[in-house]
Amino acid sequence: MMKLTNISAIGISNMGWSCKESLESYKKVISDPDRAERLKVCECVFCYYQSVMTTQGYTSRECAICGETFSWGNGDTPNLCLPCAKTNKLCRYHICDLDFKERRKDVTKPKDLTKQGDK
Repeated sequence: MMKLTNISAIGISNMGWSCKESLESYKKVISDPDRAERLKVCECVFCYYQSVMTTQGYTSRECAICGETFSWGNGDTPNLCLPCAKTNKLCRYHICDLDFKERRKDVTKPKDLTKQGDK
């Protein structure tokens, strides 16, 4: 187990920087200052404001809705093509509503079988 005294000054300064960056990012998630641009590229607040480490190089994927193959400039390839995401108002990455609205009824509730005549 590492003792607190073994943490280097560089490690502490880097930790402070990442905490500061995370806090600024979370503030943007709450306030959504670039909402118009975010909606234009069809990303939810988490995808748009959180930084992601990814691989370089072109990748391709089939759209989860229309099945058309599209290319992307890095390894963080979206699940939806832009036309399908715009038409359905969905996040390209998470395939969720852009404003996190619930769009369907809860299907996890068990059905009441007594109404079907089973006794």
